[in-house]
This record gives sequence, C-alpha cells and structure tokens, in this order.
Amino acid sequence: HKEDFNMADAQVAELNYRIGLSYFNYYTNEDGSYSFANRVQKAYPFFETNFRQAQDFENKILSDCYYQICSFYKKYILSSVTLNEASRDDYLQLFDNLETTLETISGAGAHDQLAFYNGIFMLLNHQTESMASVEVEKDMVLSLMDRIYEKAKNLSVQKEQSKALQKEIVDNYEDKRADFEITYANIEERR
Repeated sequence: HKEDFNMADAQVAELNYRIGLSYFNYYTNEDGSYSFANRVQKAYPFFETNFRQAQDFENKILSDCYYQICSFYKKYILSSVTLNEASRDDYLQLFDNLETTLETISGAGAHDQLAFYNGIFMLLNHQTESMASVEVEKDMVLSLMDRIYEKAKNLSVQKEQSKALQKEIVDNYEDKRADFEITYANIEERR
C-alpha cells in the first residue's frame, strides 16, 4: 500500500528515516557479511524520498545528512556509468554537511546520535585512501574522528541496540585511527 502513502506526511517521513537508518547501519547479506556500499544503496531511496518530498519532521536534519552521504556514494563511488571521481572540494562539501549535522544532533536520541557517529566512522574508513589521494587534510579528518569517538564514548545509553553501537565505535576506534594513519602515510610516501 506504499502508493497510498502521503510521502510529505511527518509520520511517513519518520518511517522512511527509520527504515533508511536500519539499512544504513544494519543491512547484511544472506551469509552475514556486509559492505558499506550495499548499505548505502539499500538506504538511499528512503533518505531521497524524505529529502525530495518531506517538509518537516523530527529527524529531518539527520535524514537529509544521510541523503547527502548516500548521494555522494551514488555519484562518486557506486556509479558504473559515469567516471566522476570525488575531488578534494567534494569531500570538503560533504564534511561541511557532516559538521553542520554534528552541531545540531545533540538533542536527538542516543541511538540516533550513535547511528550517525557510526555512519561517519564507516564513511571515513571506507574513503580513507580516496581522501588521502585528493589531499584532504589528515588533521581535519582525524579531528572529526576524535570528536566522534569522544561524543560516542561519553553518551549515556541504556538500550542494548544503542550499547552495541557505542561499543562498536569505542572498541574499533584505535584500530580505525591507526589504519587511517597508515593509509595516509603510504599515500604520502608514494607522492
């Protein structure tokens, strides 16, 4: 009955946001594996619908930021039709969107905050080599990574799903940061 829904309605928009968020953070293949690219592809239509049709709802800012992340992936990473490659300016524009959203989500629920932090971590991890190759400043990315870690670590959570997201961020932070440093160093060495 999806065709009967009013996509501009706040309740439908919130439902689209929740479905998109679930795909973005939890989608797995039948064998239990997952890729960030697959998660983005599955989540994109829900965030796109909200971006294009929903007027206002509680999580509009978060939903629109996820749309920007997914759109970035569709345009530069997932497209087999075009040969667009993300430039330094493209990454900086995406980072501006992430920063704006980070400033506004402190009032959101713990799970929404953690899901967003985890999404940024996945993005940074997946795009490290590309960011380094177009000379996105290492310190800027590490600063973002460090702030997300601190925000996630210091967030008070009670629900198991939120605790699992928080644990994933906190437990993987040191390894992700070290991987990031190594990738940047390797690319700088090749120049």
